[in-house]
Amino acid sequence: MTDYVPISCSVYDELELLSMKSRSVELLLQDGTRIQGVIKNLESRKSVEYLKLDNDQEYRLDHVHSLLDIEERKEHLINAQNAEEAVKVIKSGDNVFIHKAVSAPQSLIQAMSARGGELKDVSISHCIQRALRHRQKRT
Repeated sequence: MTDYVPISCSVYDELELLSMKSRSVELLLQDGTRIQGVIKNLESRKSVEYLKLDNDQEYRLDHVHSLLDIEERKEHLINAQNAEEAVKVIKSGDNVFIHKAVSAPQSLIQAMSARGGELKDVSISHCIQRALRHRQKRT
C-alpha cells in the first residue's frame, strides 16, 4: 500500500500535452521549492505517478503544488488545499468550464464568485444534457 494521492485525470492529460510539446515549465513543490525544466516523461511505478524533467530529476505528482507553462505563462494547479486556493489561478479574460448539474463543484463556484470584484471578462461555460424521447409509431 502507498500513501500516494492521485491527481485528477484532466490535469494528467494537460501534463501529457505539455510533455508532447516539450514545453519549458516551472514546478512549485508542496514544500515551496521551485524547479525549472522540460517535461521529459510521465510514468507510473507501483501505483505512484511521476513527472520526469529533462535533467533526469523526477517528482511524485502529489508532491507538485502547481506547474507554470513558461511559454504561455499559464499556471496548472496540481494539488490545491481548498477551493479558495484552487480559484486563484483564474485570471481576467480566462474561460472557465463548469461541469453539469449534480457534478458542479459548489465550493469552487462559491469561491470563484467571491472573486467577482477582482476579475473581468471571465467567460463561464457549462452544458446541459437533455434526454430525447423517441416515439415509436403505433401500428
